[in-house]
Amino acid sequence: SRFLTHLYGVNKSQIDEALRWADISTMFYERIGKDDELVLSDVLNAKGAALEVAGRYDEALEIHKRALQIREAHLPEDHPVVSGSMSNLGLTYYSRGEYDEALEVHLENLRRRQQAVGETHPDLMELYNAIGMTYETTGRHEESLREYQNALAVAEASVGLDHVMLDDLYNNLGNVYIDLGRYDDARDVLLKALGMYEERFGPRSFPVARGLNNLANAYSYLEQDEKSLDAQRKALSILEDVFGPDHAHYGMVRDNIGVILRDLGT
Repeated sequence: SRFLTHLYGVNKSQIDEALRWADISTMFYERIGKDDELVLSDVLNAKGAALEVAGRYDEALEIHKRALQIREAHLPEDHPVVSGSMSNLGLTYYSRGEYDEALEVHLENLRRRQQAVGETHPDLMELYNAIGMTYETTGRHEESLREYQNALAVAEASVGLDHVMLDDLYNNLGNVYIDLGRYDDARDVLLKALGMYEERFGPRSFPVARGLNNLANAYSYLEQDEKSLDAQRKALSILEDVFGPDHAHYGMVRDNIGVILRDLGT
């Protein structure tokens, strides 16, 4: 999952290049034999992450399943490398809209990691975040908020609440605040997330575009349409650079801008 997060900071041509090298590496390692299966699983994990970012979720799912199967055959079930594969598999299920499957994988992953490292290890933040995101998407907002609060409690006990790796957590917390009607709280944490995304990935990256889109949503609920429009336009410009105008994310933000312009009567 760390590889997946890293790929969100690159552009379409770099993702295509990552996929090309992953294909070459996969063919090479498949010819070496079973003694190097764990190396093959690393290549498959990288390839699955690139496919995920490229929106090729069906292919990513099969690749992540294969990587996990190899790792579980060679490593203990609570090994951090196995956990990374489970996280990527759960996120791919989520991207495909298979939320029950995603939740099942994430909860089992959490159980294994708690057993291995205890209740306050930083690894748990990512798992609580993924579980909270899945609850949020399925309309279970209070349960989602609980999981995000669990992640913040782990952060406070381990890395601190201003650690840059909490960017996704604050972003998702902002979204659930919107769902719960806490729009001022949403704006505040989404601004925090946006600053972290800019620091971590640079100002012209997909995470920044995603953060701007969510912040625009909060501004809309606060009836600050001009700020919402400004954030959406910035997001659209970034998405065009990163993915091009044919990507689903670009179309979604373009449509959002159209809605805001109609509301403003322009």
